[in-house]
Amino acid sequence: MASQALIIMDAGGMDEKINEALGAIACDVYKEILYSCMGRIGTAISTLENINAASPGNSTIEKLIAGFSVSCS
Repeated sequence: MASQALIIMDAGGMDEKINEALGAIACDVYKEILYSCMGRIGTAISTLENINAASPGNSTIEKLIAGFSVSCS
């Protein structure tokens, strides 16, 4: 069944999705390296980012980490 699904799958636009996913992974690796070099402050920023990701829309946390978090644009 799985092989049949792969055969008939529409692969259009997969390159964009793959590039986007690889970019997100590269950004996460960069953040982890940077935050690990910052010691306890990096750990705190990483924790706040994780809390923010788990509960989007919490403006207090977003304001708190806005000046410290790393953006990979």
